[in-house]
Amino acid sequence: MPPDSLTQGKSHYCLEAACFLSRMSMHAYCDADLAAKFFINMGAAEVVPVFEKNIQAYVVFFEDFAVISVRGTDNDFEDILTDIDFVKIPYHELDQSEIHRGFKNAADLLRAVIRNTIRLKNWEEKPIYFCGHSLGGAIAQICARDIMGPWYLYPVVYSFGSPRVYTGSKYPSLVPSPPHHRIVNGCDIVPNLPSRSIGFEHTEYNLLYLTSSGALLQDPPYWQQVLDHWLDVSAGLLDGFRAEIPVRRFTRHRIAEYVERLHVQLKLRGGSANG
Repeated sequence: MPPDSLTQGKSHYCLEAACFLSRMSMHAYCDADLAAKFFINMGAAEVVPVFEKNIQAYVVFFEDFAVISVRGTDNDFEDILTDIDFVKIPYHELDQSEIHRGFKNAADLLRAVIRNTIRLKNWEEKPIYFCGHSLGGAIAQICARDIMGPWYLYPVVYSFGSPRVYTGSKYPSLVPSPPHHRIVNGCDIVPNLPSRSIGFEHTEYNLLYLTSSGALLQDPPYWQQVLDHWLDVSAGLLDGFRAEIPVRRFTRHRIAEYVERLHVQLKLRGGSANG
């Protein structure tokens, strides 16, 4: 069953919620029938698939809240084209930052369908959570920000291994942003893309960082992230000499590894992995 933090509509970070939504992000990679079975087993009352061109998402209604789970890159050529289309374009007339063109075009395909689905269910006054892994995390950030308005309570975003979406701006934005809890595996290469050298920045409300040893840190300083990164790279090279897995920088990005490592943390802290 869903954790209390979701059923109560809380916006602050919760490890139980992160575990639950990481599983929902993993199931977003499934086809509609299989995904619906997984979501219903997790306590969902209704599942609405949203397929637009190469972009796939599910609007999942529980009794007290809804989750929009967006699929990440799935070995699809169009997904790859979306990822590498990092041309910067203006985001909003009230915001001086720019946005990744490929991610924005993908979010544009989903926005109207998600809005209409929520309105048809009269869900404007109930909690809404967005989640996604990789490309799905990027799209979830944009869609959540775009549906904020007088008809909705503030949505909350949980992303897993998301790339950078927006550029920085020296001016404050007049477009509100929802709470965003960004979960990152320390040696995952994708959250470092597109490069900060061309202006892209993360815009998380809260960073949760899984270290090479599996510890979960909240908003660690940058030097600690760099040190941990190189420790993980070194361990990966040792794995290679032992004929194990030498490419942790890539395997760390798998959604299954995010799910597994978060659930380990939950068990260490005495929680239960619902769903």
